[in-house]
Amino acid sequence: MSNTNQPPLNVRASNTIEQRTSEKGRQFVVQEALFLVDDDVFVVDEDEDFDPSDEFISDKNKIQGQLRRVLQFLPNDVKHLRTTELISGAFSDGMSSQRSSTSHRLRGPGLIHLVEDVKPFATSPSCHITFRTVIGWQPGTETREPYYSKLDVPILYDEWQGEKNLAHLFRGPCLLKIHATIIRGPNGAVGLFSGKPKRPAAKTIEKMYKIKFSTLGAIVNTSILLTEIGDETGINYRERHSYYMQRIVEALASKKAWAQDLVTYWDHILFPDADTPPSTAVAQHLKDAEDDEDFFGSAPAVESPAPSIRPATPPNRSSLDHDDFLSPSGPPCGNHGRQGNRSPPPRLPHQVAATMDANRPRCPADRIVPMSPLPPAVELACQLYSSLVGNAMNTV
Repeated sequence: MSNTNQPPLNVRASNTIEQRTSEKGRQFVVQEALFLVDDDVFVVDEDEDFDPSDEFISDKNKIQGQLRRVLQFLPNDVKHLRTTELISGAFSDGMSSQRSSTSHRLRGPGLIHLVEDVKPFATSPSCHITFRTVIGWQPGTETREPYYSKLDVPILYDEWQGEKNLAHLFRGPCLLKIHATIIRGPNGAVGLFSGKPKRPAAKTIEKMYKIKFSTLGAIVNTSILLTEIGDETGINYRERHSYYMQRIVEALASKKAWAQDLVTYWDHILFPDADTPPSTAVAQHLKDAEDDEDFFGSAPAVESPAPSIRPATPPNRSSLDHDDFLSPSGPPCGNHGRQGNRSPPPRLPHQVAATMDANRPRCPADRIVPMSPLPPAVELACQLYSSLVGNAMNTV
């Protein structure tokens, strides 16, 4: 009896197809998403009536949205085999391998260029005590339990003054350093904010995948851990990835200035000499304890055409934060964000370096922790010197 989940024999015998598919899984992790939103992404039927603007309204739609981006990565001669175990397994293996090598690089040879002091990374207790506030720890009060905030997270901002501010969200120097390290090697963060980014002559991920602009997936990936559930914090990072992605995508679809400026800012720092236009990602992507719908909804929009799509990963909802802060329909939020219809140009690297606050938290090890079995934050940091994850990439 034939197994409909298996490709033809001649295809199963082809290591080339499997290897190419695995490589696409690795690229997917670098540019798109650390995790699949659901195990069914490879086996569900493609819904011809799916509306990308509705991607985040249900789990079913999130699967359909990510399926389309997976198909963008798969080689053309493999797409018709995507429901087979060979292809889905090879792609998932590639994703897992890339997460492992990324974790090894960030908490190993690249760490010295990401943080000012590596001493707190020596033990789990020192990591937790040193970095938990930087990654969003909110102490308990008489009326609520302690928890980790999604947006009151100093490490996510290039300027932190005790409250969240859309004009600075997802611009933390650590985030950009992490991505530079991933795509350019352990020394990739050197000179990044002086306008002289290090571009190794050796074979790098940047060169392999011809990366010439920032993607939403890359921005969000650097804002979370490489593990799905934090061992120390209990944070669900798969859901948090979805939450961040949804907010950026919806802001871009609404032409919010903060989101369009964000992607332009990343491109100016990471790719200052690029010939390609700044990435303005996402026309197609278009409850909780903290009041964040107002924060996001009141952000000013720009008078410009809808942004073009870049690969990005869908988002799930998370538990304790921020929907009111980000909502497009919420009331004004004071001085958050930029005012007016025209957004100022992004600050260039030398301007960023000149305004960096010496007291601002530097990249904590938290986003450099080991992964959970499958598949950058205190767990990564706290497990920094525990067992190393294998499968490090051979590229720089």
